[in-house]
Amino acid sequence: MAGPEDLSPFVADFYRWWHRRRGLPADRLVAESYVQADPYWVLRTASVPFWMRFNSDNDYEELERYLRTAPPYRSIYLNVFSQGLWSPGVVPIPQWEELISRYATDKAEIIGVDTQAYPADAGSSLRYQPAYRALPGRHPMPPPLTPDAIDDFLAQAGTDYLLSWR
Repeated sequence: MAGPEDLSPFVADFYRWWHRRRGLPADRLVAESYVQADPYWVLRTASVPFWMRFNSDNDYEELERYLRTAPPYRSIYLNVFSQGLWSPGVVPIPQWEELISRYATDKAEIIGVDTQAYPADAGSSLRYQPAYRALPGRHPMPPPLTPDAIDDFLAQAGTDYLLSWR
């Protein structure tokens, strides 16, 4: 593994598998960037998380690569960190919107950030949690996962993830 973001496809696929195993829908992706992640609401809304380091070209490419190969998602919600200024490699909102719209079969939305002010939206770090909380669907918190669940998933997945287990 080159970096922690390399786990993103594995984590997304694993959550999708886990939600289905629990009898829940597994067709909503929430792409989270930098420090703006909310595991509690991802679990409560039975969303599938996709972790991005930041809001740069590399993150865009990683998300696009995942969406290109994953079974389609009905809804894709994206929260992009707004770091305060335009810098090299920052992906503009229209490009993010086009990406998630291309791969969502029903709904694609950027949440928690003022798209007109991005990337200078200082309030995005205060808005992302209410945006997650507003996602539809509520489910009980699941019990903790066991290592056996990961083994079961890996045995069924048939995909070569960039990780070693055990």
